[in-house]
Amino acid sequence: FGPSNWGAQTQDTSALVGLNAVHEWCPIERRTFEGGLGMVTRKLYAGFPEGQKKRFITGAAAFGTVYGWTAGLLVALGLVSLVALVRRTPGERPHGRFAGGVALVFPFVFFAMNTLSGWTYFGWYAFPYVAATVAALVLIHERWPLRVGPRARAVVMVGLAMLPPVLAMRYAIERGPLGSVRDNTLLALSFDLADHLKDRQGLFAMGAIAGMSAYIMDKPVLQIEGIVADRAMVEHVRRQDRLQDVLAAYHADFLIVSLAKVRAERRDGCYLVTQPNAEWAGRRTAKMSGRICSEPIAHFFTPQGNNPWSAFPTIETMVWDLREATWR
Repeated sequence: FGPSNWGAQTQDTSALVGLNAVHEWCPIERRTFEGGLGMVTRKLYAGFPEGQKKRFITGAAAFGTVYGWTAGLLVALGLVSLVALVRRTPGERPHGRFAGGVALVFPFVFFAMNTLSGWTYFGWYAFPYVAATVAALVLIHERWPLRVGPRARAVVMVGLAMLPPVLAMRYAIERGPLGSVRDNTLLALSFDLADHLKDRQGLFAMGAIAGMSAYIMDKPVLQIEGIVADRAMVEHVRRQDRLQDVLAAYHADFLIVSLAKVRAERRDGCYLVTQPNAEWAGRRTAKMSGRICSEPIAHFFTPQGNNPWSAFPTIETMVWDLREATWR
């Protein structure tokens, strides 16, 4: 639990760190923990009076999606429709049904793997829903066609056809004439980072947000989450090697750390750094860690945008010069 959250074993952790974690979780009224703490959850549940245990929801994998409960329901109904069609007319349109089945099964496999890894869900991971939604709607209509007249059917089809361009126009206006770079804090952070580091040269090691930042900064960047790197980096993460040793092996000159909902942890004059950070990678993934005992050469906050459609919260960013930094 410790290495996945603050990067240290229990015996090496201040009691204050554990108290801070409890302080964050206790105000959450309707659930226990978002991580894979099954035994802790079971102990908490056992301690409640019998009369209150009926208020708990157990045995559930998910209560909804960021796109609403209809997205998951539609894909599930598409699978039910596919099975019903195959059983009713087994030899009809095999190629089309196979393609539809692949489009429907892939989201379940993809999101199951993402969930088991503990990696944080980001909105751009929803790309499987595009093909799955089309396949589900077609299969549902084939199995249970609308029992309406041609005029009503035409009205429904025209309405559905008009919806995407209307939503696309609204999106373009909000993110275009009415929007700004600050509406996406990740993008705004990249510009802030480029401004702070414009006079710095070298290899910049960065985990989360490295892709967008590297494009805006136009400087060499070492991705240290194991996502876009060589096999050696993946093995470093898997073995949870010391972060300072890994950075030295790749001859990194600077270390960049960006955090959104959590803040940098400082203990005994040192900053505790984990890569990938649990905020972005989840608590169940392997992580490299180290304590850097030098002040960052840059430390700033990129504020969240003010528009209703602004994405991501305020982000804290720190940059260390590894050529002058000391580790513990």
